[in-house]
Amino acid sequence: MRRLTIANDRLRVRLDSVEGLIEMALKGNPTVWRGAAWGTLQCWSRTLHSEILTPLSTAAGWSIAPERKNNELRVVCMHRLLELSMELHLTVKGDVLTVFVPSAGIVDNGRTVIRAFDLLPQFGGAEEGSEGYIVVPQQTGVICRYKDKISAKHRIGVYDGFCQCVMPIMGIVKSGQAILGNITRGQFDASLLLQTAWGPEKTYSIHPSFTFRAFLGDRRGVGDICVEYHFLSGMEASYVGMAKRYRTYNEANRKIFPLRKKALHSPAVDYSCRSICVRMRLGVKPVPSPVPEQTPATEPAMQVLCSFKKVREIMDEFHRQGFACVEFCLVGWNCRGHDGRYPQIFPVEDRLGGKKGLRKLIEHGRALGFKVAAHDCYFDAYRISKDWREGYLRKSADGYPMKGDVWGGGKSYHICPKCAFEKFAKRDVPKMRRLGFCGLHYTDVLSCVGLQRCYDDAHPLTRKGDADARRDILRFIRAVFGGVQSEAALDFAAPELDRILYIQGVGMEKEDYVDEVIPLYPLVYHGYLLYNVTIDSINSLPGESAYLKNIEFGGMPAFYFYKQFVKTPSAIFNKHRDLRCDCRRDIKKCVAQIKPVNDDFAQLAYLQKERIENHRQLDVDVYETIYGGGSRVIVNYGRSSWTNGKGLAVKPRTYRLIKC
Repeated sequence: MRRLTIANDRLRVRLDSVEGLIEMALKGNPTVWRGAAWGTLQCWSRTLHSEILTPLSTAAGWSIAPERKNNELRVVCMHRLLELSMELHLTVKGDVLTVFVPSAGIVDNGRTVIRAFDLLPQFGGAEEGSEGYIVVPQQTGVICRYKDKISAKHRIGVYDGFCQCVMPIMGIVKSGQAILGNITRGQFDASLLLQTAWGPEKTYSIHPSFTFRAFLGDRRGVGDICVEYHFLSGMEASYVGMAKRYRTYNEANRKIFPLRKKALHSPAVDYSCRSICVRMRLGVKPVPSPVPEQTPATEPAMQVLCSFKKVREIMDEFHRQGFACVEFCLVGWNCRGHDGRYPQIFPVEDRLGGKKGLRKLIEHGRALGFKVAAHDCYFDAYRISKDWREGYLRKSADGYPMKGDVWGGGKSYHICPKCAFEKFAKRDVPKMRRLGFCGLHYTDVLSCVGLQRCYDDAHPLTRKGDADARRDILRFIRAVFGGVQSEAALDFAAPELDRILYIQGVGMEKEDYVDEVIPLYPLVYHGYLLYNVTIDSINSLPGESAYLKNIEFGGMPAFYFYKQFVKTPSAIFNKHRDLRCDCRRDIKKCVAQIKPVNDDFAQLAYLQKERIENHRQLDVDVYETIYGGGSRVIVNYGRSSWTNGKGLAVKPRTYRLIKC
């Protein structure tokens, strides 16, 4: 049987088993979506010691055995020469096509092993000059238009950290229709392959690619693979419609609850929804450390940037200037300061004021109506720690501990998160709670650094296992403190998080396929998570572009005293403004700078529990964000006032709230 078809009253899917082609269309709509193949396998040949690229088609030597049942098509693909087999299950329901590849149906333990699998490559591709765009969930989200790009392939890792995909979705808009691809299984080992101006037709496309093995001899990491293709039309055919579809999926399938519901059960979350975040770096050793492998005899001295007593003075100034809600987060309160001796946290650093001084600080904040949260880390380990053991470190395939950068504690080593949870989080998080810390507890980098495998035979982990172990840590912290926050926006952590420090880091704007930055992540998660939009918006002030972007995208204000602590000039936290409190005059000045930001936020805070329902450009440099309930925020980045011609005006370099 060459042609295979499944359909319902909304969607028709047709496959050609000889050529391996696929085409789909919404019934009653002339647009047909086509792909170059059902799938393409990149393999290693054990006998030929070479790589093989083979599409799933009878023309490439595969036997195709289809079985249809109602609106489901099961296709068994076998290649006797390569000793490979794979099953594809295709189902249509409403306007959604689901492609499921069960792990149990994949056989590759013979003369050929699979390196990677591309699903529906070049599906929905558009030619140069077409109307529309591709949506890539990098950081806040970006779009790539079908014009003026160089011919290139871009592999963008899902959950690979900075400048990669924070959500396992992708989108295509063309001819008044759109497709949202949602990777519901296999996302931990997935990349998005974006092709621009490719081939003689200058085709633009995006599709998922799943990495089975990093090298010949590696254990297969991918389990089941499943991708839902949502076909959107009319008003849904945009990045806004895609975000709403994924948001609906999250609520139904991932137990991601609205802030409004969380706040009913968690005073910590409720308070954080009303509070600016002020991070205080207290103690730090030189970064990068001049002594990479430290011992008690060679450990550099810790610099006291801000003692517990001085934090109390800063709190007093916030209170004097009329701040009602502030959530302070203490960074470097622990033994030898920020990144000083992890995973060792205790004792509380004596040079800052010790346990007695810390408790006095927390009680003082409580008396003023402020909350004080702790900062810790379950990712890095240093030899200087009294808890140092190589046995709990994450191991690479060659058996050596995985290393990170050089920080205050010296050369960092990565802890296997399964060990970090069992050995350190369970031990130390309740101790921190007993000290009196409250608010949303901050644990570093778990939702920021890309997923990795662990090859230690005592505690092996796939990338999915890495994500599961990190979620265990976050879930445990939330149970103890009532809420938890971390550094960035990798989506696997979203069900356990309440707040993130920033969505967007640096570097993404340099990618040549980026035409526009969009609020894709805010459209999905506003009203579910609290967030500051960019690193640049930390310490930003009214009138600045980063400040306005934070408002446009629904972000929360965030401030950092002694933000600049790395001596390398290019360090991301060394850019832009710092806040320092070296004397009483500095304290008063810094708090006065923050006051107008807090005044703005007081007007906008009620929106944090609302979802963003629409976002659009009104004019050059003018954007509108529409919230549930009807309230609108218009941001004017221009140098002159903007008016809609109906009496509504927005001053230059500012915003306007239209309350509903």
